[in-house]
Amino acid sequence: MIIRLRDSHVRVKGPLSQNQISSIFSFHPSIHFVTIVSEDGMILDSAKRAGLNPLEPPEETRKRMERWAAAKNYLAGSDLFLGNMRTIIARREKLVELLFPFTDYMIMIGVHPAFPLDKTRQLENLLNNLHVSGDEWKQAWRTG
Repeated sequence: MIIRLRDSHVRVKGPLSQNQISSIFSFHPSIHFVTIVSEDGMILDSAKRAGLNPLEPPEETRKRMERWAAAKNYLAGSDLFLGNMRTIIARREKLVELLFPFTDYMIMIGVHPAFPLDKTRQLENLLNNLHVSGDEWKQAWRTG
């Protein structure tokens, strides 16, 4: 089910509050979407900026999120020696994907290729301040 939030965001099911969504999208006008992904790649919540059309079919988005979850788990194997992973950045021709791994979920933010990557640390801090535990996401998903 798609729900319109304010005039600038379209939301799919999930526990992100309207204030959380607004603060993420207000961070920079280049942000296209925000997606919360479980450890196994299930989309728990998603919101996109109104007026933007998806670049791929929903089934491909689901598969991409599963691949990102697998990549995050694979890369986490080096945490003991290199420290915790903070951000994964994938620069594509049409979109830049910023993946912020948390303990038991990930936040994927899609931005326009012109997004200034030097703002990634500030965006990470914003997301840390909005932190919701993975158990809260999973519970909201089951009851939602």
